[in-house]
Amino acid sequence: MRIYERLTPLNARERRSAEKHHTLLTTYIKRHNLDLREFYDVCVFGYLKAVKRWFSRSDLHVYKFAIIANK
Repeated sequence: MRIYERLTPLNARERRSAEKHHTLLTTYIKRHNLDLREFYDVCVFGYLKAVKRWFSRSDLHVYKFAIIANK
């Protein structure tokens, strides 16, 4: 597994899903007692990676998106 992965821009469907589930990101940050202003830009990349992964791998659709996003 590569440490750094290049994210490609979200397509329209991915973007709508990322916007719809955005509260998962802020809830994750708060649940782990992280400062939102300090860690949002760090955590958002993992969140966007989860969005891309969810749409590119149909085998993950047996799980709720929230499960994948929190991993």
